[in-house]
Amino acid sequence: MIDDYLEINFQQFSEQYDLKKKNYNIIISGNDSCGKFALVEHIITDYFSKNNFKLNKPLSNNADILHLSLPIYDKSGKLIKTTDNNERLLYKFGFEEKIDDNRIGTEITIDQIRELSEFVSYSSRYNHKFIIINNIEDLNKEASAAFLKTLEETNSPAVFFLLNSEVHLIPETIKSRCHIFNFNLSETSLSDISFFEHFLSSKPTLKVILENENYMEDYAEIENELHLLYKNKIDPLVLAEKWHSRGIIVVDYLISIFNILMKGSFISNNKTIKKLYESLFELISISPAQSIKILTILLEKKKSSFYNINQKLYFDNLLIVLNKNLY
Repeated sequence: MIDDYLEINFQQFSEQYDLKKKNYNIIISGNDSCGKFALVEHIITDYFSKNNFKLNKPLSNNADILHLSLPIYDKSGKLIKTTDNNERLLYKFGFEEKIDDNRIGTEITIDQIRELSEFVSYSSRYNHKFIIINNIEDLNKEASAAFLKTLEETNSPAVFFLLNSEVHLIPETIKSRCHIFNFNLSETSLSDISFFEHFLSSKPTLKVILENENYMEDYAEIENELHLLYKNKIDPLVLAEKWHSRGIIVVDYLISIFNILMKGSFISNNKTIKKLYESLFELISISPAQSIKILTILLEKKKSSFYNINQKLYFDNLLIVLNKNLY
């Protein structure tokens, strides 16, 4: 049974694309862990079913399907496999640095795109070939240039699913050759039990991961920690190590908090968000203008997070700047 949020997006996708033409280049955009990969799995499963084609699970076990994501290297530096969706999320969110003691690469490389080019150079077994790149903004410059050439010169029928969490990070040369499908999670379907539950309900894949590993067991403390910063009752550097240990997803958590605070009185018609806003505003009574300023800072910090080698220093700086702008 497909979840409601996936069904809604699947129906919207099906209305826009029938997958009967020769080629499709589709960017599926939405925040990390919202369910983009699950949507692609469902689209491909439905395609194979309607055409009476045999489909093996996982999708990577099919000759007409290629999944590219961050590479995993063994101790000798040899690329041994591509991260699956959950592994990629654990790395991106800062929960895991290695998989089975093997290093995860920080970007999709030109060697992986060469594999893709070879893959699309052969005829498909059935009809279309399917290429999933998870996430397209992870391509390095060389890989991006090589991929553009592949995208333009693919001769066999192919459907490119380019998953993406930040549309503005996609090179314009690639974006201009693709359709964009925005993955939708309606605010009215999100939890209002607490802000923590609200955040998790916006990231269904992460919620499933946390059923087995509680990587976010103390995240509910963050609102109170922000309250202490707002009241100037705690040294921001005292929190740096704790925030560092929580993983880089803490920045997404903060962005979600200040996104709600930014809306202020403009959320009167949304009962779920209004309830969360009121509980947050009791702890952090700042104006929408202050929230916008902090959001701008957080979004810039998020961009630089994976380019910052010294993560401890990154969080020191984040908390100092955040503390300065809270009052």
